[in-house]
Amino acid sequence: MGTRVTIYDVAREAGVSASTVSRALSRPGRVSLETASRVHEAMDALGYRPRVASFSGATSTHLVLFAVPDIFFPIYRELVAGFTEAMKGAELTPLYVESDASRALEWEALSRIVKTVDGLVVATSVLSSAQLVQLGKQRPLVLVHRAEKGIYSVTSDTAAGVDAVVDALKKRGHRSLTFISGPESLWLSGVRWRLTQDAAARGGLECRRISAGVMDRDVGKRVFAAWSKHPTTAVFGYNDGYAAAFLQEAERQGVRVPEDVSVVGIDSSRLTAATTPRLASLNPSNWEIGRRAGTFMRFLLDHRSAAKPENALVPMRLDMRESLGTAPHADGTR
Repeated sequence: MGTRVTIYDVAREAGVSASTVSRALSRPGRVSLETASRVHEAMDALGYRPRVASFSGATSTHLVLFAVPDIFFPIYRELVAGFTEAMKGAELTPLYVESDASRALEWEALSRIVKTVDGLVVATSVLSSAQLVQLGKQRPLVLVHRAEKGIYSVTSDTAAGVDAVVDALKKRGHRSLTFISGPESLWLSGVRWRLTQDAAARGGLECRRISAGVMDRDVGKRVFAAWSKHPTTAVFGYNDGYAAAFLQEAERQGVRVPEDVSVVGIDSSRLTAATTPRLASLNPSNWEIGRRAGTFMRFLLDHRSAAKPENALVPMRLDMRESLGTAPHADGTR
């Protein structure tokens, strides 16, 4: 048998220190994307394989579960793709399950399967903090698009992203903003609304909120009707789905985008190219988030005495498209 490749070998190959390799594996948020890429390329080139240890004496199954609300929704497909990339060469087989954004279904699925896998990665979880802690006591757990104390997690830098949206609106003369929130059970929807409130207050924009409820074929009609009662010059959707639904209904009702109202979404998914005009959107780099979640999981399975859990923040960028324009009257015209 050949000599086992260590992180010191990876460090030499990547031209970094062993501690940098360790950070790239355990704390990817503390190294640059360029450095993380070099480390992973070195790992692949050398055939570095983390040891897969058992949890609490359990026999390893070499299976890792990734739970998402809807595997066919574009953003979750990107997360899955990034996670799958991180799993390559790890002697682990990823499994995928849908939770349908239902606390009951998510808990039923995860509580049943937790003891049959080596680790769990859960995206946009609607479980309570206590339920997540309970799962984390049974198997290594990584959260995606949600942060909880004491649990490894990967989220986008939403605060900086929302600031970029508000700044772009302010520079174009906007003074009022409506946020379309998602289901009340979604942790991320609440976080995005609070950050939007804060950013709008700092930027001097009037800000209000519409609760859209679940995503269905009538959501565009509901949010447009609510917006029409108190129109604002800009609308910011919890995700591209809600923003696109509003945009399409506005066009049907004769409200022009962006001449009468600017619309911005979050996720920069394929939906942005399916609207006319194309939807401006915050890009959370979901593929990279998925990859980092996989990196965390590989680290946790290899290091049972891991350091204090942390949240890795992945930068967001504002993808400018035609739905974001100058506010009505800001340039002297309608």
